[in-house]
Amino acid sequence: MNTTTTPVISVATTTTMSISDELFAYFKNPVVVIRFYQIAYSFTILFGLFGNTASLFTFARSTLRKISTGCLFIGLACSDMLYLFVCIFDVLEFGIQVKNIYF
Repeated sequence: MNTTTTPVISVATTTTMSISDELFAYFKNPVVVIRFYQIAYSFTILFGLFGNTASLFTFARSTLRKISTGCLFIGLACSDMLYLFVCIFDVLEFGIQVKNIYF
């Protein structure tokens, strides 16, 4: 009995999209990206500045400054506000499309 096998060659064409191709599909339509920067970042900056300012006023009380957690929250609110101020450059550059905003 002969047990020879012949290889079967099949040609299958599959199209796969990588993650970068999927992300590029979103950036093909820049209106979506521009609206995201205009709306989402603007809300985040406005609510973030309001919330962090309220946190600073709350934790700046002398009774809460004596607790180490109060000092931690003051530092956290300051660093969050610094990040939100940096995000303003992204909104100006990508959302409003102001060129040469860096000094």
